[in-house]
Amino acid sequence: MDVIGRVMGVLAAMMAGAATALVVLPLLLVFDPLSSDAGLIASLSGFADILDDRLDDMPANEALSLFAGFIWMAALTICVVPVVLVALIGEIASARSLIWYAGATGMVAASMPWLLRTVYRRDDAVSATPIELRFALLFFLTGTAAGFIYWAICGRRAGLLSVTASRGLSS
Repeated sequence: MDVIGRVMGVLAAMMAGAATALVVLPLLLVFDPLSSDAGLIASLSGFADILDDRLDDMPANEALSLFAGFIWMAALTICVVPVVLVALIGEIASARSLIWYAGATGMVAASMPWLLRTVYRRDDAVSATPIELRFALLFFLTGTAAGFIYWAICGRRAGLLSVTASRGLSS
């Protein structure tokens, strides 16, 4: 029964961390002076280059739907995947460190654009423009906030081993 409670707590903490990231990232983008309209458009130009062939023959509503799908995928990639990945590794390893949860989540979130470029075998996977580095900083801060929330809710008592060990001590 303790294990089921722990699993439910971990899932709730993951959702809270992801929700925090989904709130923090737009706030950082709005209040960061360098990621204003011009920076955002410049960073999305790579997306437009990838889809340039498709967008020419596509009706406007389908292009808008494709763009919304890209934004949704980017939000999941930057805000949800890092906190879930780091939380699962932390639970398996019984890591209880704030540095692990906040730092590792931030690093995974910041590196996701380059990881995806590598997966899709893009030539620009090893280079970065100053705008991309600025966005990487914002992604790092977003991941750090998500990792901190996860740690505050559930990470301080991480690990199924601690649940089963305390159960064995109490009987």
